[in-house]
Amino acid sequence: MKTPPPPRIVSLAVPALSPRQSEAIIDLLEQIQGALWDTYGAAIIEHVSDGEPAADHDPSCPSPSDAPTF
Repeated sequence: MKTPPPPRIVSLAVPALSPRQSEAIIDLLEQIQGALWDTYGAAIIEHVSDGEPAADHDPSCPSPSDAPTF
């Protein structure tokens, strides 16, 4: 079985956006997150429940719980 590549950290430069543009992007990201969870959520839960170690977390990256709420 082929081992998947390690996770990569991605940096994005976001230009100044209007509140309406920001909201549209947030909505799009929520849709993408939902689609990914619907597709891969069961496999993620199975992976975690199998006792396999979680991927290393880079302390320089904020955790999802650090994300701003609007």
